[in-house]
Amino acid sequence: MKARRTNYTVTKHNLEKQSLFGIYEHEKLILEELHGIGNVTEFTSMKTELAGKNDRGMHHRATQEPHVYPVVLIEEEPEYSRLINKYGMHPDVQQPTAEVVYGRPNLHGLAKFGEENYKGKEGIPEQEWHESQRERSDMGLDWEKKYKLSLLGANRLRSEAKAAGLDIAPSDTKPNIIERLCTAGVEVEA
Repeated sequence: MKARRTNYTVTKHNLEKQSLFGIYEHEKLILEELHGIGNVTEFTSMKTELAGKNDRGMHHRATQEPHVYPVVLIEEEPEYSRLINKYGMHPDVQQPTAEVVYGRPNLHGLAKFGEENYKGKEGIPEQEWHESQRERSDMGLDWEKKYKLSLLGANRLRSEAKAAGLDIAPSDTKPNIIERLCTAGVEVEA
């Protein structure tokens, strides 16, 4: 089936925001089922590079262009199982949340989503894409690292950035801090 990764910000019921990097677009419908329509918004991360220090000795970034994930080919059955394991049972219905959104696996709801949303687009095998990302991770395209960082709280990310010598302003958002940590090559333990 065809799929494409993207980035989302989820506003939870307690108004806490969580940035999710590199998740599949078909997961948005599941997230909306759990958190409400309008509480899941897509955002574009930017390919960035560290451009050096400005005249005050602070690091600054040179922004290039938006990072766009390609359409990839994935196996429907393992993806369906992954979604059931990841999102669990629906809070109001005795059914897996993925099944509430996409129907039973034999109905091929995930594959239909991919075909409808990516008509006319060729997909590349996901493994091939992962290998290309490993080769290009020095260009700020390391979505796996961003995803892991997105699971941490904003205060923890600020502390890690400051410990690494990054100048973080109080107005810096969580996605900005994650981008800066990745660009600087800072390793953070979960």
